[in-house]
Amino acid sequence: MAANYVALLDTIQEVLQASLPEGTTVTQDISPPTVEQCPTVIVSLEGFDRNPTFIARPQFGGSYVEIARVLLDCWAFSGQGVQDAGVQRDTLVSLVIQAVEYNPEILGLCLMFQCLRGETMVAQGNGIHSGMRLHCEGQLIT
Repeated sequence: MAANYVALLDTIQEVLQASLPEGTTVTQDISPPTVEQCPTVIVSLEGFDRNPTFIARPQFGGSYVEIARVLLDCWAFSGQGVQDAGVQRDTLVSLVIQAVEYNPEILGLCLMFQCLRGETMVAQGNGIHSGMRLHCEGQLIT
């Protein structure tokens, strides 16, 4: 079953890389992004439900589904201040949500995949990194 989680993360990464503007870094490396890597989306598995539910519908072939919780950390950088970094972050978050929700490639692995909530993150260095952690959930077909 672990292969299904890996496939889900890989598919989300590929979908985002193809959908987001050129120059956007999409990675599964959870290290904080550098200035040069921004804008960045970090894809990671937050957790999963180990109690699979049997789906007896013929179109799913008598499959099981498990809840997979995925984090999408969206980071933008601005040397012009917090407000500009926030605007860039919000634009990136909007593009990420549009790319992953109802995406046919992701829905080939899940019955449903949606972003449930977000948390704002800010880091300072040579400018401002502004981030949003999106908590997403999918009903992964196993």
